[in-house]
Amino acid sequence: MRKLRYVVDIGSSYTSIYHNGPILNEATAAFIQRGNKIELIAVGNDALKYHDDANTKRSLVSPVKDGVVVYPKVASLMLKSFFKRVIPRTFFTGIEIIIAIPAGLGDLEKEAYETSVIKAGYSDVALVESVRGLNPFVNKDGQLVIIIGDGATEIAVLRNNDIVSACSVNICGQAIDEKIAEYIENVYQAIISTKAAESLRLNIGSLYEGDISSMEICARDMIDNRIKNIYVKAESLKEPICSSYMKIVEVADNLLADIPSKLLDAVVTNGVYLAGSGAQIYGLADFMRKHLQIPAVCDPEPKIAVSRGLFLLQSPYLV
Repeated sequence: MRKLRYVVDIGSSYTSIYHNGPILNEATAAFIQRGNKIELIAVGNDALKYHDDANTKRSLVSPVKDGVVVYPKVASLMLKSFFKRVIPRTFFTGIEIIIAIPAGLGDLEKEAYETSVIKAGYSDVALVESVRGLNPFVNKDGQLVIIIGDGATEIAVLRNNDIVSACSVNICGQAIDEKIAEYIENVYQAIISTKAAESLRLNIGSLYEGDISSMEICARDMIDNRIKNIYVKAESLKEPICSSYMKIVEVADNLLADIPSKLLDAVVTNGVYLAGSGAQIYGLADFMRKHLQIPAVCDPEPKIAVSRGLFLLQSPYLV
């Protein structure tokens, strides 16, 4: 039976589904009511419109944290809703679900991903490490890949479609957003939402020197509690952003220090391939080229690079 392949990337912040192109990108969130059983009220972006209410036992839940499914029941309800929205039911065509997972997960953590999808209605499930999604785009002789996501960053050395070495670290978009919010609080004496911090990172976040971009955001004054608008310059955000990306460089350096010298020569020649939502920041390729001292290139569509690559793989590698 012919099968239709759908790649599902369940991130800490967003869940995406890919099939011949992106068909869904929603917040990894569910608004639920607890009782004898968990009742789903809203999922994805709609769930973010609701607020916790202890009286009705209603709460907003993020079922994935740091690349790990922490609430499998909620994850399955959320996925079932997403699948119903974008995957047509058919009796004549099989459905194959490819789940992108972080490198180095334990058996129980892998089982949580698989169970979430099976309970959402699909049994043909393959778990594939995210870094393998970049195999179609990198040099087979050996290349470093870095996927900077919202909940974690994946760093690996790939050669001949295999993972030579890999690690997952908690340096990510969410962590950078927290640093930006902390910076705004210290400098402007104002509090901004997580969404506002993310918007600053995505719109004016930059690793270039002297970037003159700026952006106006809404904030709450810490002294008089009033809402006010503040102007933030890209240059002023460089320190909290740069410090996070420098940590990624340090981890990548340590990873390269442990690979065979012949493979290291290939990596030095072929460089690093960058992907993930965090690779959209201005100046990343130049930043990595400067600090890793190897060629660097960003995927032309970094946010969907992993899903696009996993969709193209002829035989996904089960893990």
